[in-house]
Amino acid sequence: MAGSSNSSVVKVQGTSSFGGEKPPQEKRPDETNSSDEEKTPGAEMSLSEKTSDEEKTSGYRPFSLKAALELASPPSWVAAVAPACIAGALALVCAVWSAQAAARIDIIAPVASAAQTVSADAVAGADAVAGADTAADTVAPSASSTAPSSTTSTAEMLVDENALMPLPFVQLDSRSLICWLALLLCAVCLQSAANTLNDYQDFKKGLDSAQTILDVNDASIVYNGINPRQALYFGGALLVVAALFGFVVVAFTDVLILVLGFVAAIVAVLYSLGPKPLSYLPVGETISGLTMGGIITLATFYALTLRMSVLVIAWAVVPMISIAMIMLTNNTCDIERDSDAGRRTLPVLIGRARAMLLNASLGWFALLWLLLLCLAQGWWIGCVVVLCGGTMCGVLLRRLRSGPYDLVNRGQMMGTAVAFGRWSAATCCVALLLGGISSALLSG
Repeated sequence: MAGSSNSSVVKVQGTSSFGGEKPPQEKRPDETNSSDEEKTPGAEMSLSEKTSDEEKTSGYRPFSLKAALELASPPSWVAAVAPACIAGALALVCAVWSAQAAARIDIIAPVASAAQTVSADAVAGADAVAGADTAADTVAPSASSTAPSSTTSTAEMLVDENALMPLPFVQLDSRSLICWLALLLCAVCLQSAANTLNDYQDFKKGLDSAQTILDVNDASIVYNGINPRQALYFGGALLVVAALFGFVVVAFTDVLILVLGFVAAIVAVLYSLGPKPLSYLPVGETISGLTMGGIITLATFYALTLRMSVLVIAWAVVPMISIAMIMLTNNTCDIERDSDAGRRTLPVLIGRARAMLLNASLGWFALLWLLLLCLAQGWWIGCVVVLCGGTMCGVLLRRLRSGPYDLVNRGQMMGTAVAFGRWSAATCCVALLLGGISSALLSG
């Protein structure tokens, strides 16, 4: 305050002397001393408050937990949580089916062995007692040896006679739970890092400002006074934490998880940083959907079960589409800003009207795909769940189809896209659990 008041006084004095109303006069010694004494407290105050004055000038606030959450953007974590939950639900369904199959094997194998033994005894009944006993002892081991082969073939693949795609034989334990939690946290950190680095890149390139961004939740660095350098450090720290969680999963599984995690981390960096980030290109929606929706689902299922299946890829289509829709909604609202900045996103290329139609169409396709999956597996209760959950999803899709997509309503449209991601993921998980588990219990 003292510094600002002194500067204003100097400005007024300079103006009056420039105007010639009051010519400059030499100061007498007593005047000089008095003015120096008046300035001394102000000078001392400016020195003691030097740090606070610099913070006021820069406008940055000290980095805090609130600033970290603003950069991480928790509402967008649905892109990380949804694939992990869907993979966990699918692994649980496979485990239930596996338990039912294992119970049937334990019952059938002894019965088959006993039947073969009785048959061998009947054939050898005409021989001597010693010969019959020898024949029974010889045949019984061979009969019992057939049971493990049946178990091995069933362990390789579980096939329901009503299902189009087979289910892998899996067994879950405490290791599976640890891996699921670690991968969930790893995915959340990767998503938060991508959000933080994307905000930093947009601020650095001058895309985020109070004039171009009207949504206070979209430009955290601009509206919340966050130091850009601290934001960059925070994004790097999130990548390191994600790597640590990834190494925990690798310790319980194998190197395949490390490869998938490395690919996801590289894509997260390339998506936000570099001279030409992937988010600036028409493939941004596709890359984000494949990485978050595809890789996270595959990695989570493999970490839980140590198995891979085509069925996992089929169920990963739903989160892949919902995540791509979130990015498409964001870019459609930012068409003018992205076009002026030279960003060649998909909505910039195809226009707002086609982008709106594409966004809603992707949502309806995800619901149809989910219904077809339940039908293909013969999970009729799952079909009912999809139809019920699809009613709420349909309301959200109609909002996404009608808009409006602009900077003023960007927060509303992004909230709708995120809500669809939550509802579609919840519908997918409930359809998996109720449909898959009920079918397994009924088949047993």
